[in-house]
Amino acid sequence: MKKRPHSSASRVASRLAQLSNDVPQVVAHRVSRMATTGPMPSARDRQEFTGMVVEKPMAFAQSCMNMWMAGLQVQQTYWTSLSRAMLQPPWLSLRTHADAFHRAGQGGWFVLDQGIGPIQRQASSNARRLNRRGSR
Repeated sequence: MKKRPHSSASRVASRLAQLSNDVPQVVAHRVSRMATTGPMPSARDRQEFTGMVVEKPMAFAQSCMNMWMAGLQVQQTYWTSLSRAMLQPPWLSLRTHADAFHRAGQGGWFVLDQGIGPIQRQASSNARRLNRRGSR
């Protein structure tokens, strides 16, 4: 089984901070673009508005799939640790039980990190693209 990287609360907090920075920039750019476009948007504006509608369900679907897969991974790791602990003699299993509980606690952060990832990447990508286009 492939070993997953160690994720923590700090990584989730970092992604959320980045997301809270990028989302208002993207929203402000797109709302101002809608306001200045008028009744007949250009082809470029139509493409941007269509992309804006299509990208959200795709990012959320990817997020849900990632969280589901991460949840399966965490559950499999937890049950493997627990079954290993149950098969060991009592004097050796205390450490194994502690490891299983630690993995279970870290698993929640891993699932959350996997869920936030696609949404944060899409928002960051949009912010970079729109800021680059806005400075021209």
